[in-house]
Amino acid sequence: MSPQTLDLYAGTYEFPEAGGLTLSVTRAENKLYAAESGSAPQELLPLSTTRFFVPAGYDFYQLDFAPDAATGQTYRLVLTLYGMSVTGTRK
Repeated sequence: MSPQTLDLYAGTYEFPEAGGLTLSVTRAENKLYAAESGSAPQELLPLSTTRFFVPAGYDFYQLDFAPDAATGQTYRLVLTLYGMSVTGTRK
């Protein structure tokens, strides 16, 4: 995946439906990492150009980035864990 594509996903996303959860997504070299405030970053492993996952025990977190068609910038992130999805917006 190109560094330019990964840069589109980097940012801070707020999830009001998940009790105010905030995830910071960063790029280092050609990899993406996500971290909750006060937690160590975890590498996001790609499933496609917009979908990533993080192993979590016997399950995994799935992250789907949704770019805005007009600007090309990512504005939304859907986090799915244990079959439940919450949507976060970029700050």
